[in-house]
Amino acid sequence: MRILDFGFAILDWGQRAYARIAALPARPGVPRSLEVSVRRSIQNPKSEIQNGRVVCLCVLALFLASCSKQPEPPKPKDAAAKPLIVPTVTVDKPVITIGEKIRYTLAVESAPEVEVTFPEFGSNLAGFAIKDFGSDGPTKTDDGRVVRKRWYVLDTYVTGAYNIPPATVKYKTPGGEEKEIKTTDIFVEVKSVAKAGEQAEDIRDIQQPVAIRPNYRRLYVWGGIAAALAGLIALTSFVVARRRRGLVPAPLPPRPPHELAYEALAQLVDSDLIAKGQIKEFYYRLSEITRQYIEGRFRLMAPERTTEEFLLEMSQTNLLEQSHKQLVGDFLGHCDLVKFAKYGPTRAEIESAYNSAKRLVDETRQESTPTTRNMEKNKEP
Repeated sequence: MRILDFGFAILDWGQRAYARIAALPARPGVPRSLEVSVRRSIQNPKSEIQNGRVVCLCVLALFLASCSKQPEPPKPKDAAAKPLIVPTVTVDKPVITIGEKIRYTLAVESAPEVEVTFPEFGSNLAGFAIKDFGSDGPTKTDDGRVVRKRWYVLDTYVTGAYNIPPATVKYKTPGGEEKEIKTTDIFVEVKSVAKAGEQAEDIRDIQQPVAIRPNYRRLYVWGGIAAALAGLIALTSFVVARRRRGLVPAPLPPRPPHELAYEALAQLVDSDLIAKGQIKEFYYRLSEITRQYIEGRFRLMAPERTTEEFLLEMSQTNLLEQSHKQLVGDFLGHCDLVKFAKYGPTRAEIESAYNSAKRLVDETRQESTPTTRNMEKNKEP
């Protein structure tokens, strides 16, 4: 009796095992013929012996299904090796109106061991005036590459289509080889504020010139008064000069600008600002010395104007040679980077800036006049 109960228990377990197998998805480790045989035996049982075969088949199917291994998913192919450096350029707005500013960004993604040198654009870029600039980064990507960014704020007051040409980025490979790569160009359209076909109502056409008959009466009156004052001043000066002749020495002529510049440069070196870490103060004083020399030597209002305004005025004059104009532009641009963009110059760049200022004075200094030559002789021991 116990043996019969044990047999029925095995049969019941076999049927439940089959139900589990039927609910499972197809497994690559179980033969299709074995699965079909199990299903047919369960659906058409003929005897207890056949049911015993079913039990054996179920046990065997479960064993094979549990021992079978899931196929491993195919491994992705290795991604193509990235180049050493990938430069990209973008603008935040491809279409703007007159006076509206855009942000031009030059981003360079490179391997960590690559040295990158960004291009210098000066005061304008493809017809756009550079109002501000700066840098972001460096940052690292998930795969360990380094991303550096340089951004520029541009604007213009001339409508039209502008094509910003490709920028040239120089870099040095891990082997020490110097190379360069160009970015793509970018198209920007500048539109007028006025809509198409719109005419301003507050702007009227000019009128024909009106003929004005000259009246010289006031001119004669004021001219006579000015002549009388000039004569009085001249007479007073003559009388005072005769009375003080021999008592008051003649005033010394003004010192030439190059002497003042040399003296100021020497005082700047003696201040030892570089050793004290006051790099920005050093550049402020060096730029001011150079601007004052240019004003005294060439009568250009350099100290009271921005770098962009001064360079524009300097480009329209013939007082300086082209090489000196380029020298002044590069010098002031480098000084503005340190003063306003928080750029940290190297020791070599600091010495180069000082030498540029001194070179400008050396090559453009005014020839000594007889008076200044006599003063220089008197100073000699």
